[in-house]
Amino acid sequence: MQVYLISFSPTGGTRRVLDLLAEGIEMEPVVVELCSQDAVQQIAFEPDDICLVGAPVYGGRVPAMESQKLRELFGAGEDSCGNSCRAVAVAVYGNRAFDDALVELRDILTDGGCRVTAGVAAVAEHSIVRMYGEGRPDSVDAVVLRQFGRSIIASMERESTGEPQLPGNRPYKDGGNGGPHPLPGESCTQCGNCARMCPAGAISADGQQLDEEKCISCMRCISVCPNGARQLPAALLSGLEQRLRLVCSQRKEDQLFL
Repeated sequence: MQVYLISFSPTGGTRRVLDLLAEGIEMEPVVVELCSQDAVQQIAFEPDDICLVGAPVYGGRVPAMESQKLRELFGAGEDSCGNSCRAVAVAVYGNRAFDDALVELRDILTDGGCRVTAGVAAVAEHSIVRMYGEGRPDSVDAVVLRQFGRSIIASMERESTGEPQLPGNRPYKDGGNGGPHPLPGESCTQCGNCARMCPAGAISADGQQLDEEKCISCMRCISVCPNGARQLPAALLSGLEQRLRLVCSQRKEDQLFL
């Protein structure tokens, strides 16, 4: 039996959630990071393998780029290679709502031949307006998520055959991509780090040009810039802060679905 930690984590929040769940399962995972420009290689999964699959929530949906990469990893339909491995669908959101992302992630995994035995909705720092969910997952989340991991492995050891009831709707809401596009400021040294780390390949090698058609607004370029040179306009951030205040200000708690 192998545990796989499958992550699409542009700013690190989704990966931290998965790491804490894995600590509760108490098995060293094989990490598969999908947030890169590299091609995805299929894995020969076994029925007793456990896949913790995390997705950041973009507009209430799984990011379209991650959806594509998961289908490359697991296949789909008659070409699926999940081989009935056990999967945990994990939607990580910025303290607003996860909407249809958990249901969509389950559908992708099921189509890839996985048995989705649990679902988790967890909060991480909002990737754009960082004041919402700031510092999360925090020490309280760490205790909760480790316990979720223990509960998940205990459920699997009982060989529970029921499917979890996951909140969400079909058809899914519109969303998943689109949003503000970070640009370089005067402190940019043209080091190219943002270009190398951009999962969409949307940034020129010197970091000065952005292909807005390719950009998925994941904010990874901001998080990896060593000089804090890539930013969103202050007025735009202020407007987003005001729009999200009502739905993001109150702390949301992590949820487990078995």
